[in-house]
Amino acid sequence: MAKLTLQELESHLWESANILRGSIDSSDYKNYIFGLLFLKRLSDVFIERAQEIEQEEKDDYGWYDRDEHQFFVPDRARWTHIQVQTNDIGNEINKTPSILHLSQVILPTGSRTTTPSKLFKIQ
Repeated sequence: MAKLTLQELESHLWESANILRGSIDSSDYKNYIFGLLFLKRLSDVFIERAQEIEQEEKDDYGWYDRDEHQFFVPDRARWTHIQVQTNDIGNEINKTPSILHLSQVILPTGSRTTTPSKLFKIQ
């Protein structure tokens, strides 16, 4: 099989995106893509920081200590969680903004066992 040129690859990727986009107008398509890109970047930055803390401090508190992050990303909102979903992926993606928002809620002192998911009954 012959190698693809960069132009051929770009053409194939563009056509694939058009097939996936379906009947959505291309100007509306950006609304979906930008949200996913934002989620992916938010997750990547969180994971990079948590790994950095783990490597430097030889401790795993970077994965759960909210004070170590500009924006805390709970496990269920991380790209790694979404990536492994095999059923109802759209529903998981739709839950993510609520999970992210509620994870920023500051819980009263002494509520360490209560999570925003429990408070607001996110399943």
